[in-house]
Amino acid sequence: MINDDAADLIVYNGLVTTLNDEVKSATALACKADKIIAVGSDSDVLHHLGPNTKLIDLEKKRVIPGLNDSHTHLIRGA
Repeated sequence: MINDDAADLIVYNGLVTTLNDEVKSATALACKADKIIAVGSDSDVLHHLGPNTKLIDLEKKRVIPGLNDSHTHLIRGA
């Protein structure tokens, strides 16, 4: 059986900050094609496991949303 929802990457066993008022924290997340497809408990997210999914055990470490700081002073960045 082929899992069409198979993720490219799953990180689990961690503390995932979501910045979502409905789900403020989770333990796992799954990504496919550079998009997050699932956030929740390890057991919920591991349903997206496929034969080619890369797994990363966070070992209870925290994951936060990406921060892009393009802070540049025009006089130095020009």
